[in-house]
Amino acid sequence: MLRAIVSQAAAEMPRSVGSGIKSNGIDPGMTFRFLDNTRMEKEKYKSIKESDDWEDILMFIIALEKIESWIFSRIVESVWWQTLTPHMQPMVAKSSGRTTGSSTKKTYGRRHNLGDHEQGNFSTELWKKAFKDACERLCPIRAGGHDCGCLSVLARLVMEQLVDRLDMAMFNAILRESAEEMPTDPVSDPITDSKVLPIPAGKSSFGAGAQLKNAIGNWSRWLTDLFGIEDDVPVYNNIIVDDQRPKSFKAFRLLHALSDLMMLPFGMLADVSIRKEVCPTFDPTLIKRVFSNFVPDEFCPDPIPQNIIESLDSEVGPP
Repeated sequence: MLRAIVSQAAAEMPRSVGSGIKSNGIDPGMTFRFLDNTRMEKEKYKSIKESDDWEDILMFIIALEKIESWIFSRIVESVWWQTLTPHMQPMVAKSSGRTTGSSTKKTYGRRHNLGDHEQGNFSTELWKKAFKDACERLCPIRAGGHDCGCLSVLARLVMEQLVDRLDMAMFNAILRESAEEMPTDPVSDPITDSKVLPIPAGKSSFGAGAQLKNAIGNWSRWLTDLFGIEDDVPVYNNIIVDDQRPKSFKAFRLLHALSDLMMLPFGMLADVSIRKEVCPTFDPTLIKRVFSNFVPDEFCPDPIPQNIIESLDSEVGPP
């Protein structure tokens, strides 16, 4: 808000004082724009950043942008590690009456438990609560159903970052070799209790894909109600200027693609062009990893044809 006020005041100054802002690419009427130290921004503001004239209005605005970016990153880290990550720990499952230990191993080893509805319901409700906890942490007043003077778009942008992290964490956990496999990366793979996943880890099936898609749909509707997050809405207020970031936000992109892949008929799976259309972000190595743990179920009782496995092997190439 301070930067918006400064920008507006600068725009109202005589041209000799305020013209430098427009000529250097800063829009005085902007409300939000978070910058990162990317190469593009370094080149764009190289001459400005080398200046030591702190009385320059443009320098002050850029300094405010840096502070905003730092504060925003700290908010994301705080909510992630203190609000969402605790829901990934074993004590969450224990407190909810779910058992751990040897009984877990037996449960996940049985074919008929793929697409386990008990686990799916538990996971769906668990993460609904986690999203609500995040909402209360970001703005207790809005979480209580009241109007607030804070900028709601900031909470939405924070949650978009957190949903992307959660999407990757669940994706990595589902692709583990078994439910008992421990995570190796605390950042991209922080889930230590596989029971918080919407489907069992280490196995794939048509039924598991359908259950995963159902859970994603429930979470997406909940996020829309809490934060106004909607799928495929253009992102006009990027926190980080990054050419790799999608033009629009879609909640749980990786899990969406994984569920589509699990439910893809074998005839279509053999077609490379169809596979690229359904899940363009997955390479043959990752697709082979998904289907190496495929288990037939009541929705798809047949095993994967050998010719499809051979086709994937030929695309992957020798190790």
